Amino acid sequence: MVSELVLEKVCLVRDHFNVLNGKLKLVGNGVGFKESVTGEVITIEADKIMSCVWGRSLRDYQLTLEDSEGGRMVVQNIKADDRQALKDFFKKNHGKELEIREMACSGENGGEMAFGDRGIVFAAGDKTLFEVPFEEVIGVSVKEKDELAIELKAFDAQQQDGRDYLAEVRVYISDKEAGEGGEHSGEEIEESAKRICHALQKAAHLEEKTGKVLASISDFSFLVPRGRYQLDVAEGYIRLHGKTYDYKIQNAAIKSLLLVPLADETGFYFMVELEPAIRKGQTRYPFLVSQLDRRELFVSHVGGKEYAGPMYSVVSALFSDISDTAVTTEGEWRNAGGACCVRCSYKASDGWLYLLEKKIVFLPRPSIVVSRGDIGAVRVERLDKSSRISKTFDLKILLKSGHSHQFSNLTNNEFQGLTRFFSLWDCPFDVEKEAAPEVFKQGSGESGSDEEDSDGEYKEDSSGSESDLTDESTGIESEGE
Repeated sequence: MVSELVLEKVCLVRDHFNVLNGKLKLVGNGVGFKESVTGEVITIEADKIMSCVWGRSLRDYQLTLEDSEGGRMVVQNIKADDRQALKDFFKKNHGKELEIREMACSGENGGEMAFGDRGIVFAAGDKTLFEVPFEEVIGVSVKEKDELAIELKAFDAQQQDGRDYLAEVRVYISDKEAGEGGEHSGEEIEESAKRICHALQKAAHLEEKTGKVLASISDFSFLVPRGRYQLDVAEGYIRLHGKTYDYKIQNAAIKSLLLVPLADETGFYFMVELEPAIRKGQTRYPFLVSQLDRRELFVSHVGGKEYAGPMYSVVSALFSDISDTAVTTEGEWRNAGGACCVRCSYKASDGWLYLLEKKIVFLPRPSIVVSRGDIGAVRVERLDKSSRISKTFDLKILLKSGHSHQFSNLTNNEFQGLTRFFSLWDCPFDVEKEAAPEVFKQGSGESGSDEEDSDGEYKEDSSGSESDLTDESTGIESEGE
């Protein structure tokens, strides 16, 4: 009888599909995995092993051990030659048969969905496509009449570390699920989707996982994504419940919060940056944006703490407290009229550009956030180059990644303030030759002079070059006219 079996260079799959490299050691009194870097040891005692399953995986083959306490150990990167040795070991030492589970590897994406003891099993015929453990499921909802969305646990910022992970599974419900008798109407398919959704919520014990609702605001309006929702603030998550769409956002998914006043100071824009983004059909929404009236009041009691005052103050404070995220407010910069933002256009959309301490934000739609560290250079371009005295100009933000954002229809009297702002950022500032006529000269000096103006913000040399800033200094190729 073989009393010990060691498998080197294997992988242990943990929650969120994290993978640890190490070795697997099987002995008479149990099974243990030792991580190769930290030395962490994970074990299952022999008398607690309920089943052992062999199957195909992305990394060669895998061994799945399930214990009597509901836990399981999934080890991958096992070679095909080790199958017989494992079969003999479990049979002789633990009296267990090594179950062979066939995996569907033909690329099929259709089949059946079943609920097992520990998770959701997607199968094609008698072969398993993949499994999703119930412990990973945090939400299930009907997104379309014939589509379910299964939301999975999200990484926090430290766990993610730039890696990809499975955040959501979409399941299409065919008319076969609506019952026998051929084709079925959209209403019948939708009812079938709702029944499956309810059954999955019950199987995954989502009622037990759902935290207590701390505060609720009915008929809360969002500009992005557009619509009115019931906003529920609960323990561990925020829920947006609308007539068609239902979103459950984990607190860990809130990346940043922004509260800035409107140009006329009658209200505020409140923006929530999300990672991962929520989806509405095929459209991703990495930002939630709402417009809150300055005069609207709201009172709520959460965990013994009273939130009372203007709606914009209460909502921003609630989001900040539950996500442990600071709220960014307006910066010191002011436009020519004294407001904290400047009106402009992005493509066909009119909006407001906010110049903050560490980033630039365009609101409301499309919501654009550009961090200071991502900017490679800033270029001023004219919309009407045929006229020497133009009323508006364009502001083009060139990113280090090679992409750019162009904001148009800024009035000429905003040029000086924008120049001061980007000079404080020590950001390369390029002005096209046609974009800097005498209309920008605000200081003393004769019209048409090539001398530097009184603020020292723009200088055109006598050779007629566009700027002292060259394309080589920015690392960005010049665009042809």
